[in-house]
Amino acid sequence: MQRIKKIAKLILNTFVISILTLILLEITYRYQLIDFYSTEWESLNKDQTCETNEKILIFGDSFSADPIGWVTKIRVIDTNSTYYNASIPGTGLETFRLIAKDRIDEVNPSTVIIQLYIGNDLYDFEKPVNWNELSILRNLYWSVSSNFRVLNYLNYKSGQFAMNSSDTDSKLKESFSVSSYSERTKLYIRADSTFPVSTINLEGKSSEVFSQLVESIDEISQLLKEDVTLNILIIPHCTQVHKKYRNRFRSLGCDLNGLKPHESIWSEQLRKKGYFVIDPLEEFQKQEEQGEEIYFQNDPHLNSKGQDVLSNYILNQLK
Repeated sequence: MQRIKKIAKLILNTFVISILTLILLEITYRYQLIDFYSTEWESLNKDQTCETNEKILIFGDSFSADPIGWVTKIRVIDTNSTYYNASIPGTGLETFRLIAKDRIDEVNPSTVIIQLYIGNDLYDFEKPVNWNELSILRNLYWSVSSNFRVLNYLNYKSGQFAMNSSDTDSKLKESFSVSSYSERTKLYIRADSTFPVSTINLEGKSSEVFSQLVESIDEISQLLKEDVTLNILIIPHCTQVHKKYRNRFRSLGCDLNGLKPHESIWSEQLRKKGYFVIDPLEEFQKQEEQGEEIYFQNDPHLNSKGQDVLSNYILNQLK
């Protein structure tokens, strides 16, 4: 009996210490008492050798953090501006909001670009828990991490090498196959039977979560000086761009009935709020109709051609 009491006490103490440690980490992370993303910041801006009067600060996810992506390409083309890349792979607007003040204070930008991705940015606010389709551990993690943001960071840090390797493998495949497609995308499809239609159309729960996204944009906007230009860059989901991508997602098990591929609903909502929106949807559709494939075969990210198209489109919009 005495031994059982000791074990029970040890378990209780361990649990209490773990909870207190998690709360302390959460406070430190939410208020960015230390720079949790300094490595990414330094890595993406290490080649900045000169500074111009036009300083452009970019918040984005893996579309913008790609070392051979549109930010890198646009730096080569536009030497009259200095582009500071604060993007972080695997994150979204809720994370940008946490780091925004420090990056804005450091750069003192004349222009800010917030890059959003229709495919999964709403999941940065609320994960698609599904107890019927996903494992208990996955559901528990997604449930808790929606409230404890630091868990997303710890998961990102611990799994980024493995995730990057998996993503890279899917991107290298030269022909589409269900088995080779991005595992993260297939996980979203299993978790949310309405994916990606509900996020594209802003239907049901997605509409409510989108309101949270807009509130975070508002919060970042309030950090900017009056003369700073704020641009919202929207990356379309591939199913909006061409029927071949829609056919691929149907093969993955998606029900795309009701999809509105030719409507930029995110852009419409943000413009109503008074934001300047850069939306390359029509340009992407045009390129695909001309035979240019701009997304990877087995991953919903832009390939090199897509990044080229995006960088040129953004430059034209910023002029």
